[in-house]
Amino acid sequence: MSALTKYLQHYAEPEIEQLKDLPGRFQQGLVVPFYREDNANIERLATHCETSGKTLFVAVINRPDSDNDTTWCQSIYQYLSQRPNTQQIWQNANKTLAYFELSNASSLLLVDRCIAGLPLPAKQGVGLARKLGADCLCYLIAKGQVAQPWIFTTDADATLPRDYFNAPSTVASTRLAAVLYPFAHTSTLDTAVSQATLCYEFSLHYYVAGLHWAKSPYAFHTIGSITAINFLNYAKVRGFPKRAAAEDFYLLHKLSKTGGIVTLSKPTVLLQSRNSDRAPFGTGPAVKALLESNKLEEMLCYHPASFYYLAKIYQCIHYWSTQESPPADTNALLKYTEQKSKIDCEIEPKILTALIEKLQLKKQICRALSQSTNSQVREKSLMDWFDGFRVLKSIHFLRDNFLGFLPLKTLIREPQTPKILSTYKPARLCLEKLIQQNIISSSTDTKRS
Repeated sequence: MSALTKYLQHYAEPEIEQLKDLPGRFQQGLVVPFYREDNANIERLATHCETSGKTLFVAVINRPDSDNDTTWCQSIYQYLSQRPNTQQIWQNANKTLAYFELSNASSLLLVDRCIAGLPLPAKQGVGLARKLGADCLCYLIAKGQVAQPWIFTTDADATLPRDYFNAPSTVASTRLAAVLYPFAHTSTLDTAVSQATLCYEFSLHYYVAGLHWAKSPYAFHTIGSITAINFLNYAKVRGFPKRAAAEDFYLLHKLSKTGGIVTLSKPTVLLQSRNSDRAPFGTGPAVKALLESNKLEEMLCYHPASFYYLAKIYQCIHYWSTQESPPADTNALLKYTEQKSKIDCEIEPKILTALIEKLQLKKQICRALSQSTNSQVREKSLMDWFDGFRVLKSIHFLRDNFLGFLPLKTLIREPQTPKILSTYKPARLCLEKLIQQNIISSSTDTKRS
């Protein structure tokens, strides 16, 4: 039994069983969760689908079981009933799925987990909402009803570029698990919200820049609104995890072990700058916290030295993957890092030792060396073990026990920061915007970067 068949039969959401008589054939499909969104957002995405060829727009209207308000959802139904050239032509027996023709080009599949369908368990939130839509699209791709093998996913606040659906075909690779679009947040009439969002956007780019500088294979954004997933790889990792937040983080790191994750250079997805509490953490809550603090330049960031210690771990992994015998002890690992892999930053042996022991790196190296004599196989095994989740835990370990946070205004003056940002253009451009808008003041080191 293939991974795809097994997933659809045993792990996909039950809604897919009701899609057998869904009419229509499509070139591509787009999945968007909707929670407490207005009609303008659904109209913007519907219009994009209408102008992008034969597209199936899968909208998952949902609410957590802790929220009894359905008025916004009722408004969507009313809006669709009055929208020009839009006609409902199919519905399943319990009315949880409804199919609308938007125009001659595209259609809308409404997955209702707000009124007709049961609300989502609060702890499963947006993860389950994305999974519901993505499972439906995965089934329709497998059935041949949707031609493109990509599960395109975004959020209700996104504005998609004109050539959005064609972008994955520009990547010259046959083993892609997912592609990620570049993104930017749009300015709003509320300057404070726009500036707070820009600060948070910089923190996202700064983290990826740090991973990129450390030569981590996980140097990519984990944002559901900029992601397209190959349906076969989606099935291999059993879909979106049912989580109220960070579902995109966990999914993309699982996907990275099944194929390549590529960040496109274009086109750019535009996201709204907004103060939101729809999720327990992420952009909305972060912006809200920054606005409440009223001190954007004090936004807390990881210490840049964190990524230097991370680079040391990767150097250890690469070196010991090529050795005939494992390190005798932690001191052997540390001795190698002192003698063989200098980097331009003062590394404290006690901090590196603590991180190595926290990770149990010696144990993992011994395991990899005992399982294979091929250095490439060993290194891949170790890289799969030291995945994006362990990388983030390592950064947090360094923060909580040794390095702490740095305020944004201090971070940009640290000597390591320009070197980290130099490897990742989006972070540099975002920093330039912060300076241009006088959110932070420039420094000599920043200007040189």
